Amino acid sequence: GVYDLEPLANSFLNEIGFLDRSVIDTYGINSLTPENPCSGLFAYGSDEGIEFARQSGEITTRWRTQPSPVKNFILDANHSTSIIQLGDVKSPLFNATMSFIRSAGD
Repeated sequence: GVYDLEPLANSFLNEIGFLDRSVIDTYGINSLTPENPCSGLFAYGSDEGIEFARQSGEITTRWRTQPSPVKNFILDANHSTSIIQLGDVKSPLFNATMSFIRSAGD
């Protein structure tokens, strides 16, 4: 996912100026660390750019400051094919997600 909005604010993706300081503070990575224990599963594809890997690592590190399990899962995929894996019962992502959901009840 895209968790750190700061780099986008100065890119061509923000030509219309929708990412201002208020939006970044409200929805950016600093607002995404849970205040209460909360398990997390973060995944990105090995065929994605280094920014996705950085952001996935950063959000995982932040979530590991609380006591619930957090996993960072690297897929053999890109941004589009990772979604396909989520719907494939034979894929590692599907199985990791199902294990994650089952463990939430423990």
